[in-house]
Amino acid sequence: MMVVRGGTSVVIAGLDYWFDESDDRLDPDEFQVEEWRLANLLQVNRLLLPPDYRRAWFGKDVPNSGLTIPVLRFPQWHVCNRCGFLDELPLDRTETPGCLECSGRGFKSQMRQVRFVAMCDHGHLQDFPWREWVHRSADVRCTGKLRLKVAPGAALAAQIVVCECGRKRNLQGITTAGGGTSYITGNLLDGQENYFCRGRRPWLGSNSDGTCTRPLQGSLRSASNLHFPVIKRSIFIPQVRGEAEEALELLNETDIASTVYLMNELNAETSKIADTLFRKFKKQLGRLKRDTVLLALEGML
Repeated sequence: MMVVRGGTSVVIAGLDYWFDESDDRLDPDEFQVEEWRLANLLQVNRLLLPPDYRRAWFGKDVPNSGLTIPVLRFPQWHVCNRCGFLDELPLDRTETPGCLECSGRGFKSQMRQVRFVAMCDHGHLQDFPWREWVHRSADVRCTGKLRLKVAPGAALAAQIVVCECGRKRNLQGITTAGGGTSYITGNLLDGQENYFCRGRRPWLGSNSDGTCTRPLQGSLRSASNLHFPVIKRSIFIPQVRGEAEEALELLNETDIASTVYLMNELNAETSKIADTLFRKFKKQLGRLKRDTVLLALEGML
């Protein structure tokens, strides 16, 4: 999560949003990184660099111009600075929202994003369940308007969610977790049932619900422990020139590579793999020396 100009909190959109294939100006191949070791480690088909921003010059065709890294508004719930009205807005909302309740009374007041979100330790992130919290139910049928009222005091107990149906509840304990559970999971619902994470990933869009049974914990959206990156590293070994480079290119062809990886999974020795390749792909590898193929196999595996 990050805060952009104007104070709006956003999440970087998932990679599916980065390159719009319907845009004729787009050539994503320009950003592709050729590093098969890292691709294999991550189990992906290809690697892409983030696009750099380029301005289109008048009268000139600039490839991949105007590309930006997309973001989505999060959290979606907003609260009115004046009356405390709570409202949920779309992820792709760009303009600063005004309070509909206040405008209906002849006042002008802006909405700001709420301070709290919810997360689990499996990497899911969602809006705090305001409606479920105040009604103590996972299946809320009440559609009454919600407000966030602030009583004197700095504790979470001073912040109270109120529904026009008459239900109310303060936020005390929502950030508490420990012992394999959390306060929200154990106390949101009436009775003995638990309320778990909904498996949401807002960076993938509004229809990103999944299945998750981990405890749901409240957090300030500005908290430093809200996000920890998963970093994967791979050593890049430049390809040597000459016959070894040619051998590596040939070994990475689909049919040959499939044989190499299959035999490697069966714990075959490198010399045995080389013998099999020369026998099965004599036409492609016939002009290469055996030592060159062995060297290429060592670099490949």
